[in-house]
Amino acid sequence: MSTSLGSVAIFTGATLVATLTRARLGDLNLTSDREMFRAPFGTRWHQSGSGVQLPGVQQLDATVAPADLANVQAALPSVTHLGLGAWRVPVRGAAGPVTIVPNLQGHRLTASFVVDHAAAWVADP
Repeated sequence: MSTSLGSVAIFTGATLVATLTRARLGDLNLTSDREMFRAPFGTRWHQSGSGVQLPGVQQLDATVAPADLANVQAALPSVTHLGLGAWRVPVRGAAGPVTIVPNLQGHRLTASFVVDHAAAWVADP
């Protein structure tokens, strides 16, 4: 499943790199280091770990305008926030393979970003 968005803004620090259109986000998965288990002969549950949210991977599929393509390619490793509506989601740059394919509206970009789930989302100023 994926979520359709009108647009997603890419930021490095406070600088807007580009606004991507026809954007879709993959499912957001949360993982923590907490583990719960029960002995096969008992009824008491035990837990280990601190419960801290671990970083996850968020896939983004969007269209890049031809004029913004070079800026987006240069900024991908250092992206700090994805702008979703009135919120900026903290990320730690692009991770893994990035696919860029020409289409009629510009270029279709598919990239994965490391999302820091423990960091708070920031309201767009």
